[in-house]
Amino acid sequence: MSAHRKPNASHGAWLLCWLLLFSLTAHGQDNLHFHGALVAKPCLATPENERSEVRLGAIKLQELYDNNRSTGTEFTLRLGQCDTALAHAVNVTFLGNQSSLWGLLDIAPDSQADNIAIGLETLEGEAVPVNQSVQRPLVDGDNLLRFRAYVQAKGNYPSVVIDPGTFRAVANIELSYE
Repeated sequence: MSAHRKPNASHGAWLLCWLLLFSLTAHGQDNLHFHGALVAKPCLATPENERSEVRLGAIKLQELYDNNRSTGTEFTLRLGQCDTALAHAVNVTFLGNQSSLWGLLDIAPDSQADNIAIGLETLEGEAVPVNQSVQRPLVDGDNLLRFRAYVQAKGNYPSVVIDPGTFRAVANIELSYE
């Protein structure tokens, strides 16, 4: 007689249960996902800065003929959770197609209006030329960077006739820290 015992059916059933248990726990569906971003910048750009619009509204031609520019429309860039231990200032640059008037943003070619450009300035009236940076100090926490946009005629009447109609322009915001 052999010392070898014949396995009974209950041992096989237990072995099958253990294999199924481990295979179910080892091969489950991906059901827990982690997302995030590590940043090394002193401030976080807030979601409303991702795609902003500045609505300049309806501007009377006579305002441009009388003043050569419109009244400015305020807009704000928001920077969140700033840490002045990492930077004390931010350089803001509005990148875009410069018009024939130095420092002003050209309107898009598909605009109906003609002989105008978009100007940018601080609330104090300091010009912010397109493709040139302007520096703003930072404070700890949230920061509001306020600017104004305006429409300017590309010359004086009667030498330049402004064509009325809709217009648009695009600029990209670039931030660098000091």
